[in-house]
Amino acid sequence: MTFKTLLEQYSFDEIAPAFKALWQWNAPEQATRLQLKDWRRIYQSLKETKTTPSHYYIRLGCRWESCTPMIDMTPTQPENTLSAKTGHNNLPPPQPSSNMSRSAPNFRYRCGYVSKTSFASKTDHDSARLKQSSDFALGLHHLSIEELLCLQLSGYSSRQIITASLEEAEHWKDLAAKASAARDKAKRILDQQAQAGVTTIPYYSTDYPCPFYNLRNEAPPLIHVSGNKELLHREDCVAIIGARAADTQGQDTAYHFARQIGEQNHIVISGLALGCDTAAHRGCLDAGGPTLAIVASGLDITHPKANKSLQDEIVAKGGAILSEHPFGMKANPTRLVARCRMQVSLPRSVIVAQCPILSGTMHAVRFAQQYDNNTCRQLYAVQYNHWNELNSGNKFLLDQGIARPIRPEEKISLNEHNLLECKKNI
Repeated sequence: MTFKTLLEQYSFDEIAPAFKALWQWNAPEQATRLQLKDWRRIYQSLKETKTTPSHYYIRLGCRWESCTPMIDMTPTQPENTLSAKTGHNNLPPPQPSSNMSRSAPNFRYRCGYVSKTSFASKTDHDSARLKQSSDFALGLHHLSIEELLCLQLSGYSSRQIITASLEEAEHWKDLAAKASAARDKAKRILDQQAQAGVTTIPYYSTDYPCPFYNLRNEAPPLIHVSGNKELLHREDCVAIIGARAADTQGQDTAYHFARQIGEQNHIVISGLALGCDTAAHRGCLDAGGPTLAIVASGLDITHPKANKSLQDEIVAKGGAILSEHPFGMKANPTRLVARCRMQVSLPRSVIVAQCPILSGTMHAVRFAQQYDNNTCRQLYAVQYNHWNELNSGNKFLLDQGIARPIRPEEKISLNEHNLLECKKNI
């Protein structure tokens, strides 16, 4: 279903409140899968009640699920806001309960409207996260890279592995030793990756990127890197994301901003997809800058195939390709959504170049807010002179105050805190 189909029934101003309501509740990912009848029912309900209920039931397939507030959407919301994490990688979201409450920074803080004093202890934050990782995933330190990959190949999810206790880790160590077929396959994959120049980094390694610890139990136990792995530890990076079906204006905007970042020798992060991602990588490369692509498949597979030459060029010119999946793993919708959390966890500034309101880019926006964890991440959405279906997601993010506006013609740079600064091009 396209946004154009919705506009045949309702105007954008009528649809936006319903989409905002879904975004507030614990089912933002369902907003990209709703049928037209669902939108009609949700909008009619909101129109009749004229208020946003604290709980709402939406039909997902043949069953009904309760949705509870997930994020703070208004600047006037109090500091302590209920927050519920939504699962992915085929893992069910936790049931709403009092245990799911956590203290969340307010809207202004999460969108980057903070004083410079908030960044004085960045090194302390990294040290705390390193300590947090050692306290959180105690079981992982007793498992080798080969054993971790063996468990993944045996069907254990990343969340199960990350949250393993010492006792579970010892039990899994025995399982990995007995699972000879999976162990042999893991060893064979690691050998193939080593021969191809791919480095495998475990969660407990000092080479593991500190920002990934913010993902907590959603952090990947292993990451696989081709190219310059030193880029993972640099803080001067900006994520530029957007839709695959972006028009010429959207791709030109992504290219324009990425080229500016590349000219300053800062890192551009994107996902190697068609459209805005490809334009962002190309803009940075053309400026001679380093770019990092975070992909949803094994590094022996290029998704999409059309970007094989671009992937090789990124590595050849000092960039890097990163994945949480080993050789032989193909991209699928679940993995494409999951990789978004890594795309937005590394940088402090994220630019949405262009996307429709029903877009996979919205998953990245959701993750940027869900895993902020006091990192003062800035979220920008490009503001266009004319709105249409292809940039309706940008309009939604700006109208609802989720993102800060940035004009296509603006000049951008990173300040001493590695946050984006925008200046009008006079």
